[in-house]
Amino acid sequence: AMNGAGTVAGLSPRRLIVVSNRLPVTIGTDSAGRDVFSQSSGGLVSALAGVKQELPFVWVGWPGTFFARAEKREELRERLLRERRCVPVFLTEHIAELYYNGFCNDILWPLFHYVPLPVINTHGERKFDSKFWHAYRAANLAFADTVLSIYQPGDLIWVQDYHLMVMPALLRARRPRARIGFFLHTPFPSSDVFRVLPVAPELLRSVLHSDLLGFHTYDYAHHFLSACSRLLGLQTSHKGVDCGTELIHFDRSTDSEASLDGSTAAVASSSLLPKTAKSQTKDAACGNGREQTDSQFGAGHEAAVSHFAHVGIFPIGIDPSAFHRALESTAVRERVAELRDTFEGRRIVLGVDRLDYIKGVPHKLRAFERMLARHPEWRDGNVVLIQIGVPSRTEVDEYKKLIAQTNELVAAINGKYGSVDASPIVFINQSVNFHDLCALYSVAEVCIVTSIRDGMNLVSSEFIVCQSQNHGVLVLSEFAGSVHSLSGAIRVNPWNTDELASALHEALSLDQSEREIRHWKLYRYVTTY
Repeated sequence: AMNGAGTVAGLSPRRLIVVSNRLPVTIGTDSAGRDVFSQSSGGLVSALAGVKQELPFVWVGWPGTFFARAEKREELRERLLRERRCVPVFLTEHIAELYYNGFCNDILWPLFHYVPLPVINTHGERKFDSKFWHAYRAANLAFADTVLSIYQPGDLIWVQDYHLMVMPALLRARRPRARIGFFLHTPFPSSDVFRVLPVAPELLRSVLHSDLLGFHTYDYAHHFLSACSRLLGLQTSHKGVDCGTELIHFDRSTDSEASLDGSTAAVASSSLLPKTAKSQTKDAACGNGREQTDSQFGAGHEAAVSHFAHVGIFPIGIDPSAFHRALESTAVRERVAELRDTFEGRRIVLGVDRLDYIKGVPHKLRAFERMLARHPEWRDGNVVLIQIGVPSRTEVDEYKKLIAQTNELVAAINGKYGSVDASPIVFINQSVNFHDLCALYSVAEVCIVTSIRDGMNLVSSEFIVCQSQNHGVLVLSEFAGSVHSLSGAIRVNPWNTDELASALHEALSLDQSEREIRHWKLYRYVTTY
């Protein structure tokens, strides 16, 4: 419900507005057909759990479902705001498919993880097609409109991830003095890889309208700065990007009428993208020179604004207290006892991954097989790999192939090294509830992360927090962002099967004192930062 000031009733001023592709809420139905909300899982939800306790907070995102009736959308909007402090962005099914599965997951995601883009996709379409780009801009416009419907002067807008890289420019064009942050949860590739994307310069220009851009590691920030220098010719330093004086073009003549049909919205979004002045003047990199008020930026007007986009390195972490509380709960303690009874006499190696090709699950399985082949002492039920593979993007052909490949590998290894009494691999191809996950983290002696490219990977941190008694060993890919922070882990190259198999054997063979020293280093870092 909107009040006279154009804001949503029930929301206080000077809040943190988090904007992400998906809301941290999963919408389901009960036996009576009523909508029910449950907490979603994922790294972003875990990372921001603590922030929600410290700041007035509202979350904007797509609910992941489609609602044709306006009355239903309004009812859902009011309930989400009242019960979860969330505001939904409603997309049409057509736009969501092209924006999310098309541009985000089929173009940006593989490119940002150094996976080459084929010329055509499995359906015979060109891999980069303008319809995907138009849908991406249309969806970003819908997100920007939703944010501005609740925005109040003084709010901090924090845009999350590669799904919304155009959004800072859309917000800046209509609220020049807004405080906008952007955080990338994936790697940022080298400029030589990023420039393959035909719209790479436009994505850079758009995201540079943020006041602060955050990255997990120094490498990611360095690649971003290099791309701004090489693709846009801008001056950069370790502090950020000097964008010079930009000509902000403010035009509301079309966006209020833009429909999400892929064409009108694309034109509207394009008209809102700021245009860099041809005769830029380089101002000192001392901050943003936004002295004009929002009211001075009327429809059809332009104004010169100097801008410096600060760049920071912020390794994302978890809220350890949530895991500490869970480990003390009766439910988790009972589950730990059940698991220890089930796997009595067996050493437990744990893997927890989304079934995504960047997570390196096949690499892990092949290395585990190699270890069993080289070290007979680990056969005959002496060790078990419990691999949780959470289904992801199951409608995409590449992911269907990955699921099939994973199942084939598990069956082959179990068939070769298993027995009537025990199988060396337990593959759980579904999500696991939080209490069961904490129990598995607690009973495992080794956790293995084999990402072939990963923004951060919080599984490693979650395992460490749950190992205060067991002092389990972490085997961590050198291509995961968290490897730069977790010095107590055994670092591996997941592409080197022999090295990975040796690391698994080493982790299972470490004496207690070495395990304790390694865990102390890891635990101190995770609980401090």
